[in-house]
This record gives sequence, C-alpha cells and structure tokens, in this order.
Amino acid sequence: MKDALQSILKKNGIEEWLIRIKKINGTQGYYILDKKEMLRFQNAVQIEVTVYRTFAEGDDKYRGSMTIAISPSMNEKEIGEKLKFAYDSALSVKNKWYPLSNSASRKRTPLQQSSIFKDGFRNGNGAQWVERIAGDIFNIEHQGVVFNALEVSVSENDHSIVNSDGIDYSWTDYSCFTELVTTTASGEKDEAELFDLFRFSDYSSEQMGRRVKQQVLDTLDRTKAERLSSTGDLPVVLKGKALFEFFSYFINQANARMIFEGMSVFDKGKQLQSGGDLLTIDAVPALGGSDKNNFVDRDGIIPVPVRVLERGKMNSIIADLQFGTYLGEEITGNSRNIHVGPGSFDGDTLKNTPSLETLEFSDFSMNPVTGDFGGEIRLAYFFDGKNTTPVTGGSITGNINKVIDSIRLSSTIITEGAYEGPVFISMDGVTITG
Repeated sequence: MKDALQSILKKNGIEEWLIRIKKINGTQGYYILDKKEMLRFQNAVQIEVTVYRTFAEGDDKYRGSMTIAISPSMNEKEIGEKLKFAYDSALSVKNKWYPLSNSASRKRTPLQQSSIFKDGFRNGNGAQWVERIAGDIFNIEHQGVVFNALEVSVSENDHSIVNSDGIDYSWTDYSCFTELVTTTASGEKDEAELFDLFRFSDYSSEQMGRRVKQQVLDTLDRTKAERLSSTGDLPVVLKGKALFEFFSYFINQANARMIFEGMSVFDKGKQLQSGGDLLTIDAVPALGGSDKNNFVDRDGIIPVPVRVLERGKMNSIIADLQFGTYLGEEITGNSRNIHVGPGSFDGDTLKNTPSLETLEFSDFSMNPVTGDFGGEIRLAYFFDGKNTTPVTGGSITGNINKVIDSIRLSSTIITEGAYEGPVFISMDGVTITG
C-alpha cells in the first residue's frame, strides 16, 4: 500500500507528502463475574496521508497542509480524487513555512520495543494472552469483593512512516489494557464500586497482581468510608493515577506550540521553586511497559529525552518540527512519558504527619495553561495524627503555582504506565471541600 500511494501521489503532481500506516492485530475479551462472555478479534489498517503545499505571498513563504484518511478498500481513482481535494485545500492553510523531516539531517535510530508479547503475537495467540491475563486477575484473592466486569485487550501494532524527503521508518509496538470493575456490599452500607483502567505495553503477572490486590483493598475500604467533612488546613498527599496528570502541567508548559501561541510562561533558566523538594522532570520517549511510548512522532522525528526542569529551574523545550522551527530550537520530537526524580520524603514521615491522602478520584484534572487542578474524591484517608479513617466525597482544588514551594516528593520511585517517579507527593495550600 505504501508503494501504491507514492505512485498515486506522483501521478497527481503532489511533490511534498507524508504517509502513516498502522496495522492492528488485536484481541479483546469480555467477562461478567468470572465467566467469559465473548472474544472479539480485530485486524485493521489505518492509513493517513498528509499533503503539503509550499507557496508565497509577497516576501512571505507559507506551508499549507491537509491530512486525510485513506481506506484500504478504495481504488486508485478514489484515492487520487481524495488526494487532489487535499492538495487544493492545503492552500487555505497559511502556516509560516517549516521544513519536512529529512533522514539525511537527523542521525537517530528508532528504538525497538522489548515486550513479552513479541513472540506470542508472531504465533497468532493473542487470545491466549487475553485468557492468561484474565486468569491472573481472577486468581487474586478477593474475599468480600466481587469482580463484577472485566475487559482485557491486547494489540500488536505495525507502524510505517515515509515522506517525500527520505524518511522511511518501520517499527512494532503493543497497546493493551484491562478494565476491572469491583463491587462489594457490607451490612447497612450501600454497595461500593471501584473502576480501574490500566494501560500497558509489556506484561508482568506480579505487577498485575499488586494492582488488583490494591483495588480489592481499596474497594473494601470504600465500603467503610465516611463522608468527608471539614479537615482543617492539612497537607494533601497525592498518589496513584493523579500523579501523571499533576506533572503533565510542566510537560505542557515546555511544549513549543504552547510557548509559540502564548499559552505558556516557560522561560528557560527561570527558577520556579524557592522551597520544597526541587523538581527534576524529563519527558522521555520510552518507559518499560508504557502505552505512550513514542518511537517516531507524527512528523517523522525520532524523539529524544528532554529535561524540562532541573532542580526547580526551567531547562529545555520539547520542540516538535513545526513550532520548534519557529522558535529556533533544536528539534527534539514529542515524547509523552514523564520521569520525575525522587525527593526526601519517606513513608515513616508520612505516617507521623496529619494529612489527607488521596487515592482515587472520579476525575482528576490539571489545566495545562493556568495550573489549576482538582478532583472529586472517591477514596482518601484522613489521618488526624492518631487515627486513620477512610473517607469519600468532597473534593480538592488548588493551583500548582501556589503549592509548588511546598511540594515534598517521596524518596521511593514507582513505574506505572507512562509515569516514573515518586510514589507520592505532599503539598500545602490545597483547598479541601467536604
């Protein structure tokens, strides 16, 4: 298909272009309680073509572009008509000119993912992987908790990207997830329910076991949880999935597009912190097991790690091809994983400090422009200095610029999906609403 598309582009006089092809070989399993309801198989091909058009108005040079989806079932005439429409439409896009990715000028080699799935998919047994993962989950001790529903999805994805300036890369990655709903009822309490979506690209039975065991314990605790009432002015401890969202603020602020469009306060060399544990944060192309690994970005750039913050100081910009060119920065490509350095806070300190430790939110959000964050609490632990009580309801809200000097990071590190960093962080100045 790649060669056929290049031939059609040439026949239609389109000289600047980029082709992205993704072939998906996937299997999904659906379970109610511990019974398999259905297996579904997916074999799909996704094709995108971006056509570019260079033109000038007076002394100003522009780069027009349009991206279209191509179906593998389309014939040559249909593809040609769609490409000609995109080529004509590209004239209406007046972006300041930037170059296309050129393999001769970028001496990088795409990473190849190491994954336990690699041999399994080659032998066509995606279904066996689904059933193995489901079996590992159902074998976890869960007395008092019902595994109400489970979905397991595993996919092998073959990618290729080629452009008119000599880029020609191919690589394989894996995208997998489990969705587990656990419920329980106890005494006169209402039934409690927790939902966990876990995305991964490599598999460990031990890691999955730890995650499911924690969900079982959290479900039981949520049954016992009291409604959150006034807690006073307490440090808030953030754990779990919210950590990725929290630290994503710094990754977004260092993004070249955000800076160019005036939505970022990033100022290279500026010291952000005057107190707390000083933050060192990297955007990295790959983490073990992450579903956000990016071996080649959408422009055909092989990403490199970028140190966004170093000891609380703004350090480097994440520069994609277009906006990095506009800013005159080295092109780094886009990385979507976050690595945060450890801090000085240990578990014993946490146990001895009154705090509200948050574990699960209905939806934790971070505004990438303003730094406002917050979420409605599904499960947290209120420690008054003597006793720990599971609580639910209420919410936390804050602004990262107001809490940054009080941030304390755990000295222990965890790798969870696209996040590698402290197991928890503690901060003052967060509003707790019961």
